[in-house]
Amino acid sequence: MLAIPMVYWSLMAGTLCASLYLFILALAALLPAKKRGRKMGQLPFLAIVIPAHNEEALVGDLLRSLEAQDYPRDRFSVSVIADNCSDATAEIVSSHGVAVYERNDPLRPGKGQALGWFLEQLREDRSIQAFVFMDADSIVDSSFLEAMSGRLKDERCVLQASYQVRDASSHALVGLRALAFALMHDLRGKGKSRLGLSCGLWGNGMAFSRDVVNLISWEGLSAVEDAEQHLQLLLKGLKADFVPEAHIYGHMPSTFRASKDQQRRWEGGKLYLVRSYGIQFAREVVRDRSIVLVAALFELLLMPLSLHIAFAVALGFVAFVALGPTALIASAITIVALGAYVTCGLATAPVPVRVYASLLYAPIYMAWKVWLFVGELPRRSRPAWIRTSRES
Repeated sequence: MLAIPMVYWSLMAGTLCASLYLFILALAALLPAKKRGRKMGQLPFLAIVIPAHNEEALVGDLLRSLEAQDYPRDRFSVSVIADNCSDATAEIVSSHGVAVYERNDPLRPGKGQALGWFLEQLREDRSIQAFVFMDADSIVDSSFLEAMSGRLKDERCVLQASYQVRDASSHALVGLRALAFALMHDLRGKGKSRLGLSCGLWGNGMAFSRDVVNLISWEGLSAVEDAEQHLQLLLKGLKADFVPEAHIYGHMPSTFRASKDQQRRWEGGKLYLVRSYGIQFAREVVRDRSIVLVAALFELLLMPLSLHIAFAVALGFVAFVALGPTALIASAITIVALGAYVTCGLATAPVPVRVYASLLYAPIYMAWKVWLFVGELPRRSRPAWIRTSRES
């Protein structure tokens, strides 16, 4: 019988700490932002890099949104990597007068491999002050480049824009993704930024100073190259700054079938990173005692929110049925802190009001995510890159 309380308190300790961490980030996100001016000089030249694999249906929308930028046209370039394409992606890009670089290497597919191949050709171009990376299925606000350029403060700068969901009200599943992004990206990004932590990298809407690009490798990364790259940059003493005023909107599939491969890649990738970097980060935390690394390790070890909520509820039920008041108090703190985090994120989510109706499907969505996560637990191999399905 003694083993049951020990197991319970071990699980409760982790779940409680995670809930309090998220609660602190939510509170920090409500603090006023510091005004930051440009320190890199006026109007840096930006190289926009767009990897695209069979994106004929959506890449034109992104190029049109870039044509509408408030930023001077002679201060940025746009390059699209048509990576192993079998459709009309290259032709559509060319019709917009944009430089297209065709890569045909079916034995080495993947976004990281495509970017590594392209960036190797530009590493010595001293006219470029920063690279901006966008997914081909996205669109950006007209002020995007101006907002990003205004935060380029030095030659070792890493920026992450606010990554939101495109057409959030088009379908319940897309709406749930939009609300999830509001929690994970905007709320946590703002919170970490206010506390001086690294906000993370999400693969879309990133900007690196030229010297940072020269510091890192792209081709050896896994299918979750953005998260892995963030960990590597942290180990080099860099951190990512959040730019909430720069908005990029990514396409999300509207069916569980189309979303499955993407979600499995995210969940499997998270587990792969824990196994590959967890011990190394723990050692760095002990050695450097850096709060930035402590937060990054905590973020790395966090469960998916769906599983976190399921654990909190299950532990609360066990405390109510079988354990005493101390367990009930700990459970109540866990649930209240987690609930405050979720409520704060939902209340401040940058989505139309009608998107909140998608919360009616949240239990199904959460169960589906937990099922996919549990299915990835036995996997020990690196997650493979698989293109997210496009509905016809």
